Amino acid sequence: MRDNIVQDLRQLLDAENAAIINGDFHVLDSLAANKLALFQRLHDADIPQTDLRRIARDIQKNQSLLGAAIKGVAAARARILALRDVRHGLQVYDHTGQFADLPVARPELLKKA
Repeated sequence: MRDNIVQDLRQLLDAENAAIINGDFHVLDSLAANKLALFQRLHDADIPQTDLRRIARDIQKNQSLLGAAIKGVAAARARILALRDVRHGLQVYDHTGQFADLPVARPELLKKA
């Protein structure tokens, strides 16, 4: 029985790992309930330390990947916001050292007949 729990949990953690790597974050939500049930079964079972260490390594690997994905999304969001701000104008320092807004002139389109 304990082998089934360990095997099932490691398969779930592998699926979670693949979902994170592939960016299929919607899959993580569907794995969560099953993961919780397996952890509850794991808590009640007598599992060897070697298996528990392997499971802990898999969990840590997935946490690291998920943390990196979150940082990547935050960096991309910040970059998009910065690019959007540039379209509206630039913030520069004036001759007194204060921030000044420098509007961006939009080029006029010339229609030639």
